[in-house]
Amino acid sequence: MLPTSPFTRSEAFDLGMREREWRALRSDGLLREVVPGYFVDAALPDTLELRLAITRRVIEPDVVVARRTAAWLRGVDVLDYRGFPTPPRIEVHTRSKANRPRNRLMEAHSADDLLESHVTEVGGLRVTTPLRTASDLARFAPRADALVTVDAFLHRKLITAEQFEKSLVRWRGRRGVRQAYEIAGMADGGSESG
Repeated sequence: MLPTSPFTRSEAFDLGMREREWRALRSDGLLREVVPGYFVDAALPDTLELRLAITRRVIEPDVVVARRTAAWLRGVDVLDYRGFPTPPRIEVHTRSKANRPRNRLMEAHSADDLLESHVTEVGGLRVTTPLRTASDLARFAPRADALVTVDAFLHRKLITAEQFEKSLVRWRGRRGVRQAYEIAGMADGGSESG
């Protein structure tokens, strides 16, 4: 019986699997290697929860879950499923372009302005704070998605309108900040869904 969470080859052997069984499972397509060295039972559906479980195992300490995934972890579902037959990749920030994760599980964004005060922990993962998450999505998501996101964060009282608008000052002159200010003028926290 295979574990219901991500595992390595050595972990499977520690649970009593033998080499012949391992080879048979691999050749019969009963194991799926999600990222190099980490496997799941091929019968498990590809869900965001499973992807996050794998992320917990492989993420480096300087990589932070961000944007749509960080919003989803806080109950704000603004994931972009358009054109995806499977769940979208886990969005992450890293300060260094050279240390970006390079796997099909994660979509890495360089964030040279990421401060330690912009990071908190959710479910065992380092995640951008609600204010940083809302600010990032207001700047980089398509306009309609950005408005839905900020409105949802306000509605859930994860941020205040004043905090949000004040946070935008630090990005003056940078990409997307004009859109974020427009969103700040429209979002009121009154809607309950997109």
